[in-house]
Amino acid sequence: IDVSSFAAQVPALVMAWYPGQSGGAALGALLFGKANFSGKLPVTWPTSLADEPQFSGSGNTTQMSYYLGYRWFDNQKKTPLYAFGHGLSYSTFEYGNLRVPCSTVTKGGVVTITVDVKNTGAVPGDETVFAFVSWPSSTVPTRAGGYKELKGFQRATIPAGMTARIPIPIRVSD
Repeated sequence: IDVSSFAAQVPALVMAWYPGQSGGAALGALLFGKANFSGKLPVTWPTSLADEPQFSGSGNTTQMSYYLGYRWFDNQKKTPLYAFGHGLSYSTFEYGNLRVPCSTVTKGGVVTITVDVKNTGAVPGDETVFAFVSWPSSTVPTRAGGYKELKGFQRATIPAGMTARIPIPIRVSD
């Protein structure tokens, strides 16, 4: 099935992955608004299979590089259908007041970044905040720099209309 053409015809998609024995009841609660969606995609979903890297290798082996998932799309300057971390909710969230207090941190220390997240929706919701890092102005696309890498995340339950300050510790070495 061509997901991109199907996705254009519906207001939302639900990826349940492996919901288990009680998955049907959980999906029913989500679809009928008795619970709020809060999951995020743990993968990057391409617009088409042609956007994915072509694996090579003989037999049961293949060579994989550092550029998989969202790194592949960044490296190839391609826009996926759904990016890593994409997710919908019955709530909406607004981000602001990002703070990165790194002026006094030591070389081996930890910077605890914070961001205010406001639930602008009418119902309580969970939001997962991601912190990606990259080496500024790097022209070498390696682990040392060039493209973003996920280095921290934090999930929070935020009542409707309320704001939560979300802390995410990041090691300076990252």
